[in-house]
Order: sequence, then structure tokens, then C-alpha cells
Amino acid sequence: MLAQREAAATCSASRTTIRRRREAGDLPGAVQDPVRDWAIPVDDLLAAGLRLHAPSPSDEVTLAARRSAQWAQGAGEQSAAALRAEQEHLRQEPTLAVAEDEHGRLLTQAEAQQLREQ
Repeated sequence: MLAQREAAATCSASRTTIRRRREAGDLPGAVQDPVRDWAIPVDDLLAAGLRLHAPSPSDEVTLAARRSAQWAQGAGEQSAAALRAEQEHLRQEPTLAVAEDEHGRLLTQAEAQQLREQ
């Protein structure tokens, strides 16, 4: 489950797009969460045709280099909230990758079954 803001960031979409998709019924498993506002299942995002974007290895290297440079320049101070948000994002990455793989597998199985029936 991702907060609406996390879903937007993960899918490279705006929060408005996620909200509209939720309100249109494209994300039927979305539930209102008193802490995180809205909690949206990753499977719903995939079923709605949204793609999850994991960073490429080169992006991770670039991010690590940028963080090192910031730290060396004395700009490495981050608020506790920013660190928690980054930690949560990093914690979600493996889950998102597994969900995307599973969704692809299910789509392939459904297509194969449809072809067999034809």
C-alpha cells in the first residue's frame, strides 16, 4: 500500500492524476487512512495501467555521488522527515518490483489462456 503522494512519485504521475484515477474508480482497493490520507494498493496502480519506475543502476550511482558531494560541501544536512521519507521509499522499492513482476506474469498467463481459447 502506498500513500497517494508515494503512488504519484512511484508512477511518475501527479498527485492530481492519482486522485482523479482513484475518484474514477480505477483504484478500487484504495482506502482512506487517517495517518497517510489514502492508501493505494500497488496492484491497483498496475491494473490501472500505471508503470512503476525503479531507478536504473546509473541513477543510483549518480544519486550516491551527488550525496557524497553534498556531504563534502557541508550541504549534507537533511531533516529527519526527509530521511524518513527516503528510508520509506527505499523500503518500498523491492516490494514494488515484485508486484510489477507478478502483475506481468498474470497478464502473460491471461493472454496465453485467451489465445488457447481462440
